[in-house]
Formats: sequence, structure tokens, C-alpha cells
Amino acid sequence: MREPFTPEKIHLDVKNGKLSKLEAAELLISLIERSNEAKIRKKSIEAFEKIDLKNEKVFKIIENCLVSDENPLVRNAAAKAIISNFLKDDLSSLKWTLQHEKSPIVLKTILDLFKDVDNQKYKFLIKEIQKWIEEFASIIGIVPNEAKFILDLEALFAKDGENYEINSATYKYYQILTDNKNSKPWLEIKDKHIIGLNLNFFNWKFIKENPEYVEYLSRVIYVNLFLSSLKKLNLIQNKIREVPESISSLNSLEWLDLSRNNIQEIPESIDSLFSLKKLNLSRNKIQEIPESIGSLRLLEKLDLRHNKIRKIPESIKNLNSLIELRIDKNKIQTIPDSLKSFLNSLEHFSY
Repeated sequence: MREPFTPEKIHLDVKNGKLSKLEAAELLISLIERSNEAKIRKKSIEAFEKIDLKNEKVFKIIENCLVSDENPLVRNAAAKAIISNFLKDDLSSLKWTLQHEKSPIVLKTILDLFKDVDNQKYKFLIKEIQKWIEEFASIIGIVPNEAKFILDLEALFAKDGENYEINSATYKYYQILTDNKNSKPWLEIKDKHIIGLNLNFFNWKFIKENPEYVEYLSRVIYVNLFLSSLKKLNLIQNKIREVPESISSLNSLEWLDLSRNNIQEIPESIDSLFSLKKLNLSRNKIQEIPESIGSLRLLEKLDLRHNKIRKIPESIKNLNSLIELRIDKNKIQTIPDSLKSFLNSLEHFSY
């Protein structure tokens, strides 16, 4: 049975002389047009550069990805490819992207890669980039140089959620919400310069996704305290890659669902969520459960199915309130004798 073509295999076959560059181009274009997997489309675009394919047909397919692909990581790969390899071609697609793109990942790539381009031929595009920065800065109320920092911040947030979109209007909310520790706004601006930034990923994300709460929160004396009193947080299927240490500030949280993401590690700071009763971390890429999880004495239900966990920590027996533990579809081979009695006492245990 013939091995299916992948971007990696196509690149290797060209390198080994099994495929011509034109044959490789047709195969990569086919993958881009037919694949429902963003990862394959992204790697196919990257493969064009590895194989050194820069003809008009390749440019058109990459350009189409830039303006129409639904996934920002694919659009980002397309932007990189065009700026790196096709600056001599029509750049109207880059101008269109600057006018319509909402992903901070893509916008940051264009601004970063184009800052070193010094050619009068691309003067119109450089002006378009400057226009975007100035308009973004104007909405927030800061100087253009500092607007680039804000974009970098947005791109950092977007790493945990591919469909995360930039919304400059959100920043007016950050300027009226106050940190309870020092009575300073989350974002403090004076004379168009940022002079204070109280950054907590979860707090900022909460406001971004729930602007309807802003009017109420603006009347709350201790906003961070209010947010830390959140009892339920659902971040299911957000393509999150890591759980920020700042989650420890949500110490009134009773229900946390981080299932169906790309999380590889549970931070030790999980032990600060001492009010937690239900925790769902299923369908991630977690390899180890920290011993600190044993501090969650109120935890009743723990779902760790479909991960890469190899062993159950001894501290799990300290979870006095636990009634349900689901840990099947992992890589656990045996249960330690010291835990068998505790696990058998649960109302539901599966591994």
C-alpha cells in the first residue's frame, strides 16, 4: 500500500530526487485545497519555501490562503511566505489583510517582517502598515510605538487560542477597571504613554469575552477580588497549550473545565484552587499529575481521561471529598498497592 503524501514526505522526496519540483508543487497545492486540517495546510505552505518553489501558481495559492483561509496559523504562514519570497509580486493581498485581519498573530508577523524592508517600490504598503499602527494607537489613546507593544501582548494571548481576535475597543474597559491592591487601573495611560499595566491573563480575557459586565464592574470597589470570586470557568476547546500560573488567583473557583485543549502540564499552583469541587482536564496532552493536587481537599470530581499520564500520584489519597475519578485512556499500567484501598472506596473510578 502506497504511503500517503504529507508535506514532510513531499519535501523529502524532492530532496532525494524522487519528485521534481513541479510535481511537488501540484501535490502541495492539492493538500492545501483538499485538507480539512489546518496543520497540513500550514506545513504545505512552509514546504514551498523548503523546496524553493516560487512560481506564479505557487504565489496565487499562498495568496488565496492569506485572504481566505479560516485558520489564523495558516494565514500567518502565508503572510510569512509572501513577505519572504514574493515581494516582487502584487502585494494588494497584504494591503487587504492589514485592512481586514483580526488575528494579532498575523498582524504581528506582517509588522515584524516588514520593518526591515527598505524599498521605495513597497512604499505604499509601508504607509499602510504605519496607518494601521496609528489608527490602533489612536483608539487606545497611546503613541504608535507603544501600540506595537500592545499588539505583541495580544499575540501572546492568541498563542493559547488560535481564533483569538484583536479588539482595540476593549482597552477602554481596562482603563476604568481598578486593581484592588493599589487602586490603579489595569491599564493606566498619561499623556499618551502607558504608565501602568496590571496584567492578569484570566481577568483581561474575562472582560474581553464578557464586555456586558463592564458597567457593573466599574462600580465594584475591588474588581480583581470580584473576578477572583468567580465560581465557574469554562475554557473547553480553546486550544490552550498551558495553564498560566496566574490561575492561582481564582481561589474561589468551584468548577473548572479545561478539557479538549493542548495542555501538557498542570502547574503546581493548582493547589491554590482550594475551593475547587469539579476539575475536568480530559482530552489534553498531560503527562504527569503534580503532587500538589492532593491539597484540593474539597475536590469531588476529577476527570483526566484521554491524556498521556503514566502514574497516579500518592497525594491523590489526600482528596477527602473525592467521589469520582476518571483516568482511563492514559498510559497507566498498574495501580500502587498504597492507593488501591482509597480508589476502591470511590463511588466511581475508571482507568
